[in-house]
Amino acid sequence: MTDIPALSADLLQRAIPARTRRRLIAGQLEAQADLPALRAFLGLSQAQLAQALRVSVATLHGWEQGLGEPDATAIALLCEAARHPRLFLRRARATA
Repeated sequence: MTDIPALSADLLQRAIPARTRRRLIAGQLEAQADLPALRAFLGLSQAQLAQALRVSVATLHGWEQGLGEPDATAIALLCEAARHPRLFLRRARATA
């Protein structure tokens, strides 16, 4: 028997579609739609994700509003967050 935890209502609400996650992992980011979904999936506020990406909250907010796009470094970190959320969160908390 496998040891898979039950999907709680909170986790279900934070889930992102597999198609979106595959796109994020591939680096095909649609910032305006994907960043809020990824933040919710990770359970992070704008301030927390901005700190993990080492950008200002204003910059992250701008990306989410379609005012500019993440650079290559930020996209690589966002791909990591989609592919390995636990590792990304552990690293983000260690640098906080």
